[in-house]
Amino acid sequence: ANWLSLEMRHDRVHATFSRAVMENVTNLAILGGDATQIVPNHIKPHSIDYIFVNYPEPPQKTGGWDSQSKHLLSKDFFLSMKQALKHYGTLTVITDSLWYAQLLLKIVAE
Repeated sequence: ANWLSLEMRHDRVHATFSRAVMENVTNLAILGGDATQIVPNHIKPHSIDYIFVNYPEPPQKTGGWDSQSKHLLSKDFFLSMKQALKHYGTLTVITDSLWYAQLLLKIVAE
């Protein structure tokens, strides 16, 4: 497969798989699991051209910048994605939350 869809929720895995079958998509692998465990432990370093993170769930905003609950796009996970990407690989994150986008920029800048 040329593309990998990684989803944590079973309903999304099923929906993606069903759509791929119905549309006869033959170059897509679909994997269910926790990306924070799969990427660093099962993806070969420097093997990915593109990573797309579409509308990740923002953390619960509990106060200032430093009081955020756990969420997918932590500093450690950004480092794992960097390790998985080829030297000139591209990471694209799409969010509709300005606050979350600003938090992610702060995390990446560290």
